Amino acid sequence: MCIGLSNVSKWPAAFRAYLAQVLDEAPFQLVTKMVAEVAPRRQRRPSEIWKNLRRLAQALMATRGGLWA
Repeated sequence: MCIGLSNVSKWPAAFRAYLAQVLDEAPFQLVTKMVAEVAPRRQRRPSEIWKNLRRLAQALMATRGGLWA
């Protein structure tokens, strides 16, 4: 599934809140493993995935203690 970051405001509010909570509260090891799994499956560099996660977190106003800044 491909989700456009440019239209985050059009996503259902419950989905945005849930995703922001995951970005803020999921164990960092889980996020790191997810990036490591997704990158080769989507033929992307891990740095690209991190960049997109950061942009998504910023759009959802997730902070995680400054990690996504």
